[in-house]
Amino acid sequence: MKILILNRHNSDSVNGLKKIILSFIDLCHDNEKSTFYYGMQSNGPLTSSVKNSDRIIPFTIKRNINILSDIYNIIRLIRVGYKYKIDIVHAHAAKPGMIARVASLFAPFKVIYTPNNWYFEGQSSIKKGIFLFLERLLSYIPSQTIVAVTNSEEKMIYSKINKNVNVKVIADGIDFSTIKPSTKKDHDFHALENLKKHKKIIGSIIRLDKQKNPLEILQYANHLRKNSNIYFVIIGDGELIEECKNYMIKNNLDNILLTGFKDNYSAFFNLFDYTLFTSNNEGLPLIMIESVFNDRKIITKNFRGALDFVTQDIGKILDSDSVKKRAFELHDYIKNDINSVQIDKNNFMNKFSRETMINRYISLYNDTI
Repeated sequence: MKILILNRHNSDSVNGLKKIILSFIDLCHDNEKSTFYYGMQSNGPLTSSVKNSDRIIPFTIKRNINILSDIYNIIRLIRVGYKYKIDIVHAHAAKPGMIARVASLFAPFKVIYTPNNWYFEGQSSIKKGIFLFLERLLSYIPSQTIVAVTNSEEKMIYSKINKNVNVKVIADGIDFSTIKPSTKKDHDFHALENLKKHKKIIGSIIRLDKQKNPLEILQYANHLRKNSNIYFVIIGDGELIEECKNYMIKNNLDNILLTGFKDNYSAFFNLFDYTLFTSNNEGLPLIMIESVFNDRKIITKNFRGALDFVTQDIGKILDSDSVKKRAFELHDYIKNDINSVQIDKNNFMNKFSRETMINRYISLYNDTI
């Protein structure tokens, strides 16, 4: 059985998708039954992680719509399928998923599609309609399995996309051996260390883009500026960083710190009292898993992945229907919360380890052929 892991990751930043692909590279080993190939950039940020460069099949997949590039990649994947006698293409993210499914109409392989994030969610009405239509159309292509990371996502696929499509639920997993808090302590760390003596630190580790919705965190800080015992921290970078900075200047916010990207982000878990998520849409953020593993409770906006993951033992889902109400709901929760994270660490690690995730995918590969 020959499996091609197809992805479009082309960012040097560390994010959930990159960690997931690295898990496949590290743990999917050749054996008498299976041989693994990787469809990725020939000189991209993940290339050096593949020990056998002969297993890299070059693909440059653009995230945004690019008809010529997409057609080229579809034709190339068809040729690769026949040349290498690929049995399964496992496509991560929407664009590789589209390319793989269309190519499968003309090639002998089956497709496993892990969306990671659905393009139609969080979009304007026109874009949402277009992307939802495309997902529905592609879902009728035979010989495919869609992987959902939560039970709620599975229900969404059946209700919004195709009630007859084949869906498998496999939770994302992380490498628990590598997420011990960093020992690197910089100026921002020491500044927060002093603030923590008399304030509750609410931290967010996110990309600054529309999906992750960092502006809502700034609005929380604005609404709660008179509550001097709460301080917000956002660790991350992205397309909205200038908009975030301008909002902070315009509203003269002094109860929030925007640090930019930090490779030592894990050190800050020791300073957080809570980890905050305000995403417009989300599967299961790996930082949620990492936060609970580091004994930090979660406060989150009510998106799909949160419904499956966040229980009262590990945090709070903000249910209010406006930003202002959610801000004060957060404040009230912090004011009255007296409990620490309550989990069975061994069961938690087993459920959300990358080893468990990869083993379930390998079982899926075996069942697909």
